[in-house]
Amino acid sequence: VGTSRPFGYQLTFFRVALATIDRNPNPSKWKVGHIYFAHMTLTDISGEKFHYYERINRQGIGNAGASSESLMVWNEDWSLKDKDNKHLLEAVESGTGIKLQLIPVKDALFYYYQFVYEWYLRWSKEGFSSVRNAWLKHAHGLEEEMTANCGQQSYTGRFIGLDNNGALKIQTDIGLRTIRAADVYLNH
Repeated sequence: VGTSRPFGYQLTFFRVALATIDRNPNPSKWKVGHIYFAHMTLTDISGEKFHYYERINRQGIGNAGASSESLMVWNEDWSLKDKDNKHLLEAVESGTGIKLQLIPVKDALFYYYQFVYEWYLRWSKEGFSSVRNAWLKHAHGLEEEMTANCGQQSYTGRFIGLDNNGALKIQTDIGLRTIRAADVYLNH
């Protein structure tokens, strides 16, 4: 479930090969030639909770393993795999865990530049008002109380939008303020 609360996580998979000097290899699926470990931690920062889980399994019967042909590691239903150049991480235990889709940094930068370029094209064709209106449709805190710190001066009031040049508009007790640059805080 998506959330805006901050969390920390770690998901680690590792394998230990057991030393075998057996001249008669054991063909059984039940033999133990490798042991796969996995541990997952999840920190709920605002809830001040720390969760830790671990798994230990063997490959032979399919409970754990790794692919040398693609990015794929698993330990029971916990996994890390590559799909469409994205890393999919999944580890859930007793209703707590992670399901993440991570984009490698080089791809994330490409998407970011592409995103910025598309907005630049929109601005150059349709003007700033088109960009401003699209931004205001998704603006967090619109019509809520906020504080804008402008160096030595501070203004508190209701965030009512952006002017035609992109400056912040705040309705204060003494009237409308238009602010071009500030550190802005929502007063929840």
